[in-house]
Amino acid sequence: VAANRQYVVERVTLNRDSVMVYAARQITDTMTAVYTSYVKLTELTDSVHQYIDLKSAGRGVCYEPSSVKMNVAVSPYVTKSVQIPIVGYMFPYGTQLKTFPSKAKVSFRVSLNDFREVTEDKFSIQIPYAQVRDNALGKVVLRLSQAPENIDDVVIEPAEVDYLIEVNTFSSY
Repeated sequence: VAANRQYVVERVTLNRDSVMVYAARQITDTMTAVYTSYVKLTELTDSVHQYIDLKSAGRGVCYEPSSVKMNVAVSPYVTKSVQIPIVGYMFPYGTQLKTFPSKAKVSFRVSLNDFREVTEDKFSIQIPYAQVRDNALGKVVLRLSQAPENIDDVVIEPAEVDYLIEVNTFSSY
């Protein structure tokens, strides 16, 4: 089951999780599953509901019911962008990371049904201290350290940022 490029298959479900099998005991004692007939659905742009016959397990085997209803939920993809702060991670006490810019734009594709659920708080961009401690270039490549699983085609802009490591020196009087 596959959707058209601008769509996503959100879920595939069957209307039942079990069927009654009528057969000789030596057959039913060894059965672990009942299979459906082969189904190939591609380039879907809308949800599909169709009955699928159950595959015969051989002579003398009957199923009740003999088919199941398959539901394929399809939703269009939409593009969304969020602004994510860039933060330092595991920096020593009194040391801070300053990036230029301080936020990155994250663009991605998400299903229309999940559009409202995917918000800024589901993402993070963390730059570990170990990654910048000995880096003489003053630039670091951005990577998502946290992101929802139901997104695709992620683009981070800018791809890299300039940074400074700010060390606070405390003086006591």
